[in-house]
Amino acid sequence: MHSKGHGATGYTSYDLYLNYKKRFKGHDKMSEANVSRITYSTILKDFNTSISKAMILHSFEFVMPYRLGKVRIKRIENKLRLDENGEIDTTKLSPDWDECWKLWFELYPGKTRKEITKICGKKMVYHLNKHTDFNSFKLFWSKIGNNIINNRIYSLVFTYTNRRFLAQVIKSEGPKITFYE
Repeated sequence: MHSKGHGATGYTSYDLYLNYKKRFKGHDKMSEANVSRITYSTILKDFNTSISKAMILHSFEFVMPYRLGKVRIKRIENKLRLDENGEIDTTKLSPDWDECWKLWFELYPGKTRKEITKICGKKMVYHLNKHTDFNSFKLFWSKIGNNIINNRIYSLVFTYTNRRFLAQVIKSEGPKITFYE
């Protein structure tokens, strides 16, 4: 979600904490629910970690409160297509940079990374996701039936840590975990 003055980063945990603190005025400041920012951040981190682990490890679909929708991991079937020349159409494939650099160092021995970067028309190696039967996976927010006005402008993004954890689980578990399309 985007807040005024935050640009593309949206609301931060600090924004959530400030909104939480507005609830406590006067004698409410002595309440046990009035926690410090560190405690609030710890609770938020633990909750988010447990939800993301449940989604990744157990195909859990998280139903957000206040009719905000459902969040889950979605399996996307990648259909390999051929271009006019009969070769794999690479426009929707992600480059495998580690394999690209290995190939380029073999093709251009004695050249530095800087020199190789300047070469145009190099061969590329792409992720085909053969280990998942050519499927890819992403965080999916189902907004059907939610009560947000102009809900298409809002998005959820997995953190880098969660994306790496998802990749690690998929590589180790393979297609054992069922993520729905």
